[in-house]
Amino acid sequence: MADDVIINGRIVGRVRGLKVRLSATARVEGDIIHKTIAIESGAHFEGSVQRQEDPLQGGATKKLPSPAAAGTE
Repeated sequence: MADDVIINGRIVGRVRGLKVRLSATARVEGDIIHKTIAIESGAHFEGSVQRQEDPLQGGATKKLPSPAAAGTE
């Protein structure tokens, strides 16, 4: 967890940061929770990304209603 996260090597696990950047040499296996993200060409990423307004808070995430549920009123 940090404000600015720059990944140049290998990480297995969750990454949290306000600004996350995966360099061309990055190898990430896990989830990235961010406010902004940049992935350079050549980086390897396997997992999920989730944008949060304050990813360092670590609290519950906002879920949007599914399109099917939104139109069934």
